[in-house]
Amino acid sequence: MRAGRVARQEAWGQGRYREVDLSPYLNHSCASFDQDTFASLGFCSFPAEELAALPRPFIADGVPLRLPPFLPGRPDNLMCEGQKVGVPPGRYCALALLGVAEMGSYVEEMRLRFEGGAEQARELALTRWTDRRPRFGEAQAYTVTHVHGPGTQVVGQQASLWLKLLVVDPARRLRAVVFPNNIFLHFLALTLIVPPRAPGPCPSRCPGRASPEVTPCPART
Repeated sequence: MRAGRVARQEAWGQGRYREVDLSPYLNHSCASFDQDTFASLGFCSFPAEELAALPRPFIADGVPLRLPPFLPGRPDNLMCEGQKVGVPPGRYCALALLGVAEMGSYVEEMRLRFEGGAEQARELALTRWTDRRPRFGEAQAYTVTHVHGPGTQVVGQQASLWLKLLVVDPARRLRAVVFPNNIFLHFLALTLIVPPRAPGPCPSRCPGRASPEVTPCPART
């Protein structure tokens, strides 16, 4: 077996984790480069140079994630507009999402679709990217050193990528996920977690309770 293949298998937990390629669904840019800054998450954006330098796969809270390439003029995240994303059919106990919320924190719903037509709803709550602490049990996957505004750098402004875990019924074969319709939610990576071979709990985090400060999803026109 080639060394590169061995390293890849080790990085992805010897089959414990399955990456989902979100590249066909990327429709928004949340990161800008120092020489061409812009606002995309409210009034600011992530520093693309910093995110592009992160290791591949990127490991957050023990979960490997496939990051987008962060190239000038290219989208780097899925802005939620109700997209249906197919996944490698199989039995999973959780899915891990790397994402951010802009203009507030939100409680939405993600729908899981299984073989045979069954469907299940899961609460998807995500904290605003500039908050210092997660509100819904997310892991703080990465915090940047600064953020970009239009034509400038805003030094000292904390902003984070959050890792969110949602429980999946391992007794069913998952075939697709449907993202909510809220353009203020953005996801950069999705990883599926396979149930352990030996008896034991699947990794999960307490989803928490909705904060009274949570911003309701604005009405669509």
